[in-house]
Amino acid sequence: MSTARLAKSHYRHNQYVTQPADDNPVERLQVLLKGLLDTLYLCEGAVEAGDTVQKGEQIGRCMDIFIALKQSLTFEYEGHSLQKDIHIMSQQLDQLYDHCLFLLSRTTLENDLSALAAVQGVVRSLLEGWQSSTGTEAG
Repeated sequence: MSTARLAKSHYRHNQYVTQPADDNPVERLQVLLKGLLDTLYLCEGAVEAGDTVQKGEQIGRCMDIFIALKQSLTFEYEGHSLQKDIHIMSQQLDQLYDHCLFLLSRTTLENDLSALAAVQGVVRSLLEGWQSSTGTEAG
């Protein structure tokens, strides 16, 4: 990968992970998911090209984004039904993100493109779900 493409990739990764905290949380989530999807495609290209350095960097970036997503989840529950629903959804998303991290580890160790494709499918589904719930279009 050229130096210019590496710089652009690093800039875009930082843009996704370090958005200002006062942004709309749903928009921030969509930005993170778009960045994650972009990075997953870069990872796929690196695996196909046999570029282990680039594969490692891209998988590391994907893992950083999943960790940021996990850290944004809400687990507080004070007995209200809406809070209970949010609590359950957070638990399920936490498990889903952990599964994706596991699949990324398989990609790292075994160059498993099917594991990577499964992660891409999860991220696409999450992004499409959030976009349809807010009336935004895929970008």
